[in-house]
Amino acid sequence: MARKWGVERIGMLTLGFEDPPPKTIKEASRRFNSLATNAKFSERYLAWLAVIERSPKTGRLHFHLVVVMAGDIRTGFDFEAIKRRDYSSVCKRLRDEWAYLRGNVTKYGFGNYVQLLPVRSDVDSFAGYLAKYLVKQFGTRRGDKGARLVRYCKGWQRTVHGPFSWVGERKRKIEAQRRLEDLGKLFGFEGELGAERIWGKRWKYHLARTMYCRFELYFNVTLYAQKSLEFFDGIPFALADAWAYFDALATEHAGSDEQRGLAHDLVMSL
Repeated sequence: MARKWGVERIGMLTLGFEDPPPKTIKEASRRFNSLATNAKFSERYLAWLAVIERSPKTGRLHFHLVVVMAGDIRTGFDFEAIKRRDYSSVCKRLRDEWAYLRGNVTKYGFGNYVQLLPVRSDVDSFAGYLAKYLVKQFGTRRGDKGARLVRYCKGWQRTVHGPFSWVGERKRKIEAQRRLEDLGKLFGFEGELGAERIWGKRWKYHLARTMYCRFELYFNVTLYAQKSLEFFDGIPFALADAWAYFDALATEHAGSDEQRGLAHDLVMSL
């Protein structure tokens, strides 16, 4: 999103529910769908994605959204002044959106507390911050197994989950090609045809996370997968086992500074 529209247009929107809050993700999703449809999110935002989180302590559900505004909402925004309740630096576009949301969210079972702010840090840190909400709730699903935790606006889902391609930012393209060659040497297959024989026609989807994670994580995952080959008969099983191990590690230490970098990398799995 940042590469396509610019980070200055991106906002982080947090939505909670009025009391009593919904107990299931199914009911929370129903309310969100009603809000997104009737409040015309598809018209108000160039694109959006939403992550639902269940608080590990209270079990309360709430949504975190990334929305792309029609124009710049970050330039001149004084984050420190906002903490002091000084809103003089907020642009008209953002003020108008606050008013619009507060006038609509309560109609669909959400609370009247609405927070929509620009991205304060760099894009990579922001991506890791959002990924943390997914990592935190592993093991706290409370009967929500199989529920959809991430959703996208129409059209953007295809961009994120559609057919994988080597096109795009040149540096990322070169790195992905290099990693495919590297994986082939490590696990004994050659190029795209070799990968297709192992993972099937959707091999690009299955390998995307490994292709684009941070180098340190890539190194550790592939090293762990090589060791797993001693116990699992098959490369896909070995890689899946490696990712499961590091996901569990991130869950166990989700609140520590040491693991925030790992949460940053896990965003590539979304």
